[in-house]
Amino acid sequence: MPPKGVFHGSTFALCGHLERPAKDVEALIIKHGGEVATSITAKVTHVVSTAAEAAGTTTKIVLAKAKEVPIVLEGYLDACVTAKALLGTGPFALAKGAKRKASPASPKRGGKEKPKKVRKAIETTDAVPVLPASKLAGKAAVLLDGKDPCDCELLLHKPDKHVDRFYRLQLLAAPTCRTFHVVRQWGLTGSEGRTHVTKHSSALEARRVFRSKFRQRTGNKWTSRAGFAAVDGKYSLLKCDKVLKAAHGEWYYYLHNEVNGKTVGWYAYDKDPNGEMERLWQQFSNCAALDVRLVQTDYFEYEVDFGNMVQTNRKSGMRRVLCRVAAGCPCPSDAPKHIPEKAAPVKKPEAPPESEDEDEDEVIARAMAESEEDEDDDAEDDDEKTDVEDLAGVAEGVKARDADAKKALGTSTSRASSVTAAAGDEEETLAPTVRDVDPDATLVLPGSAVSRVW
Repeated sequence: MPPKGVFHGSTFALCGHLERPAKDVEALIIKHGGEVATSITAKVTHVVSTAAEAAGTTTKIVLAKAKEVPIVLEGYLDACVTAKALLGTGPFALAKGAKRKASPASPKRGGKEKPKKVRKAIETTDAVPVLPASKLAGKAAVLLDGKDPCDCELLLHKPDKHVDRFYRLQLLAAPTCRTFHVVRQWGLTGSEGRTHVTKHSSALEARRVFRSKFRQRTGNKWTSRAGFAAVDGKYSLLKCDKVLKAAHGEWYYYLHNEVNGKTVGWYAYDKDPNGEMERLWQQFSNCAALDVRLVQTDYFEYEVDFGNMVQTNRKSGMRRVLCRVAAGCPCPSDAPKHIPEKAAPVKKPEAPPESEDEDEDEVIARAMAESEEDEDDDAEDDDEKTDVEDLAGVAEGVKARDADAKKALGTSTSRASSVTAAAGDEEETLAPTVRDVDPDATLVLPGSAVSRVW
């Protein structure tokens, strides 16, 4: 067998205007057993660029720095070929492990030096449960942003336009605080929805992705959430109210016609549907604007009118009277005074499902770019950096190492991501998956105010 090439097992990404044409550099890498990638993927081991390019904020450079992929001068390739071995990046390195050179301290007036910034410790909380759909319960905990957890529930609620959707967002940290996860769960109210989890090696990168997704969905900055202003067409924020939770109620529906062997009378919801109904009821208790909810099950969609305590199967038009009693109290015995007539079936216009199928590199790159534009976020990140040096510091290190590389090697600077409802509608009794959400929440809606607190 022929010997393996110098670059065997290594994948290079080219960035910027190198000294030689890109096709010649790619040919050199491939000739000696390496591979070339067009973007910064998990497979990339080196980025070949220039000092000027490495000091910039292009997508490839930002991602490489965030993922701590070595950024090297073009001369690194020639040195490896000459040595017939994959050398350490050493004097060729432009970014990874860049340490800011201490600049001479400039004492303030009076001879006092500027106090050094103290990094904030990464703190988590077990008071907020990890979303079960993430499959990270017991393996990670919700990260704290000051005293507030990085956890929120968003709601897109427009029943007149057949829209009732949820969006959950959490930022988690592993016990070692070296691995972080951004969890997103979204879908139709009453359904389990879809879940997407991204893994990050630094708190800075994970925090920026979390904030970017919040801003993208709501039109608000995470750091300005205390003054959240609802934006039409965007998700609204359910703000948790720190109040004592009331005793959970028990939910019943009245079957006014015999269905599948069931006689006329009151029937209790199953455990999971009861929990979902109670969760939505408490949200309505906090915000009168949430009186009508659209709840999706595996087969049917229901309209639950908490104001009139009536549930409607939107496919068949069958309507049922609802009743809520305090936990531990007996179920109602008397028939309701009024039985609602059957409604006309609702033909819901088909709309494409909300997609979160984004390339992870694009998500991270956009998050990093947005964070740089956000002065508030930048100020907080400067104190909270754990694994990644800020871009200004990296640029200073790049210039210093580039000068050292030129001097030591004589090489020039190179071209181097249900309710269900009624368990008993004549079609079938369905049990939705209940999402783990704090029901004691207040919704901030466009043009509406909270009417009461549970």
